[in-house]
Amino acid sequence: MAIRPRYRVLPFLAFPVLAGIVWMAGNGALRQYIAVNAVALAIGLAAALWLRPPQGTMPRRGLFAFLLLLLFVPLASGPHLDGVSRWLPLGPVTLHVGGLALPALLVLMTRERPLLLVGAPLALLAAILQPDAALSLSLALGVGAIGMIGKETSLTLFGVVGIVAAVVLCLSDTLEPQMFVEHVFATAAAQSLVWVLVLAAAAIVGLVALLTAPVEKLPRLALAASLVGFVLASLIGPYPTALIGYGAAPILGYGLALGLLGKTQSAPSARPFTRSGS
Repeated sequence: MAIRPRYRVLPFLAFPVLAGIVWMAGNGALRQYIAVNAVALAIGLAAALWLRPPQGTMPRRGLFAFLLLLLFVPLASGPHLDGVSRWLPLGPVTLHVGGLALPALLVLMTRERPLLLVGAPLALLAAILQPDAALSLSLALGVGAIGMIGKETSLTLFGVVGIVAAVVLCLSDTLEPQMFVEHVFATAAAQSLVWVLVLAAAAIVGLVALLTAPVEKLPRLALAASLVGFVLASLIGPYPTALIGYGAAPILGYGLALGLLGKTQSAPSARPFTRSGS
């Protein structure tokens, strides 16, 4: 994909993250929170601009396998908190593994049907084992979007199963929300209606920018749906508000995913993804 079309996807990442940084800076967040999100945004934008999709079947499948395995690493490595294992410790920061890995996984799932058929249920298994309702809901909406566009009933049904799993996991979650990380919109509403409007407007403008960008239709719709899933989960449970709240993982994850996008094809294929890649 040429550099120029890639600029069109940057607001998807930049607008909500910058709005969140301004909100945190204006309401007494730790400087570390602001610095971490700012550095993650710089890295994410660089990835969105200059990364290229893997060329060939083996590199693509290798990246997919690595990201899928990453979802299961916290189960063995920890940290474990009240039976929950969703995070990867990385020096001074702890990354939410679902926000880091899922966006790129969804893009890669649209490349080959076998990746989708293997990756979707395994990712849902990881969400159940961690447990992580936000990962489950984001995965469900992302895969459901792929199914709806591709008119794949089985994928749409998988989305329904993922949503049900997310509801069950959310009802059993006992973690306490952290200031500036979870329940960002509720916190902003308690401070000022203006902040809620600013944050919501930034997120909506970012989504519109992605949905109208001259890049592949199927993965950009899956990415948009997955972000909606993460945000919805943050509204109903103790889950990070992706891109807007404090947290480097989704910023890096969506930056990587944007870097994997290709340009719009001049002639659409008969199916949204193929059974084998090249």
